[in-house]
Amino acid sequence: MKKYIILVIMSLIIANLFIYATTSYAPIADKYRYSTMKLGENLNENFGEITSEVEINQSFVAKYNNLSGLAIFVSTFNRSNTGETTVNILDEKRNVLRTVELENSDLNDNEYTEIKFTPIEGTKNKVLFINVSSGSAVGNNAITMWKDFRQSPNTKLSVNNEFVDGTLVGNTIYENKIDMSSRIIINFVVFLLNFLTLGLFRFLRKR
Repeated sequence: MKKYIILVIMSLIIANLFIYATTSYAPIADKYRYSTMKLGENLNENFGEITSEVEINQSFVAKYNNLSGLAIFVSTFNRSNTGETTVNILDEKRNVLRTVELENSDLNDNEYTEIKFTPIEGTKNKVLFINVSSGSAVGNNAITMWKDFRQSPNTKLSVNNEFVDGTLVGNTIYENKIDMSSRIIINFVVFLLNFLTLGLFRFLRKR
């Protein structure tokens, strides 16, 4: 009986050390905290200046739960621009779930811009939209984004409500969360592995 109590305690310690390492210990957690899904990849053509007269909509099916950000390739035309560019995340019914205002003057030329927001729960396999617009940018004082001529699976791209071929160049980012059910499963699996290992040692000792 004492052996099984020790086994349970060791299993709990090992399982929760694993959970801690993958969620809280920075050198390890940073590697496992996020998952990404690529949209477009090739820089085939930009959308032109994203002024108040331009609206981009990119639909996609979320690969995981907890959508928490985007990384979109941005160009500034090698100049400093003023005004703001608005990025919205919409659900299938076009309800706004998240809004991020990008200060055009803060954006770097020809780089992926990371856009973070509070994770959206329950996004896995849901149709979502990335909506990009600007209420203040004007010609010769605006940024642009890029499209890949290839259309990624389960995506649609439109500019000013007209469908166009291709996919917005960028990635969707998801936060990996270990919920209570996952914690229970991890603890059970570690206990089972320890139990089987102990049984194997006892079997080998008898031979």
